[in-house]
Amino acid sequence: MTHYNQLGQDDVPNLRDAVDNPFNCEITAAVIDMRNSTGQKFTKSALAWSSEFIKVHQVLQKGLASLEDQVIRYATSFGGDGITVVIDTSSGAHHLINMVIAVLEEIDDLSTARNGSPTGQIDAKLSAGIATGEGYRFRPDHHGGIEHLSSAIDLGSRLCSVASPGALFIDPDTANSANMRMVSSSLGRFMRHRPEDYLGERQSVQLRGVPEPVEYFEINWGRQLYGVRSATVTEISTLPTRLAASTAPAPAAAGGGTTKPACASGGEQFVGTVKIWNNDRGFGFVIDTKTGEEFYFGPKSLVYED
Repeated sequence: MTHYNQLGQDDVPNLRDAVDNPFNCEITAAVIDMRNSTGQKFTKSALAWSSEFIKVHQVLQKGLASLEDQVIRYATSFGGDGITVVIDTSSGAHHLINMVIAVLEEIDDLSTARNGSPTGQIDAKLSAGIATGEGYRFRPDHHGGIEHLSSAIDLGSRLCSVASPGALFIDPDTANSANMRMVSSSLGRFMRHRPEDYLGERQSVQLRGVPEPVEYFEINWGRQLYGVRSATVTEISTLPTRLAASTAPAPAAAGGGTTKPACASGGEQFVGTVKIWNNDRGFGFVIDTKTGEEFYFGPKSLVYED
């Protein structure tokens, strides 16, 4: 593949040619955005907010560099506090999924309090949406860059807008075109996740400006599924979704044994057994005795933290 910046004028048409041929490529577009970044600008000092944004920006640049190392063609545009990345679907949509996962993982790590600190290095949360579809690639008259006209970019942006902090939503076309056997995350590798473990249930959500509900999958990259920003706008299209990690029972001891029941939001109680506890990394997993469902838990879930 050739990097976009290396394409000549003859390789990419201008916008006027879209009249005769509205589609000349298939793209996969990822939109990553900081949640509540505007509010933070008004509640934090300029120094505090800009320092955090610089770190987020560095993480995003690192993610883009990982794509370039794999010789995938991409175009980026920074706007506000987010980024849009576009690649050829033929290059492998799973590469883009893995890039977004890596970004979310690093931001989550930087935001996690460690060594007795009340906060992490930054106070930032990202959400992301990825969509695939036909598009028109062109070179604008006013500059030599590459642009795209595609509903996939809009769909990725809309999915990102309804995703909760930490969530990564992909549309069915992305799930079908991606090699899901190549999708992975650090926690998934630690837990030996199978390819199907990364893909949540097929759900649907009403997106602003889109007439009909749009189906999507959430990528299970971390400790939990994060869901949509409002629980009232999503419907499960197949099986019931996995229980939220917040319903995880609090273990009575880190070394195993039956846990104390924990109350869910609806008043339900669950009893489970500790499957694993990683003392060095400060987290573990507990298995629901009845359903076999696994739940993440951290030190705050322990009855006795020692």
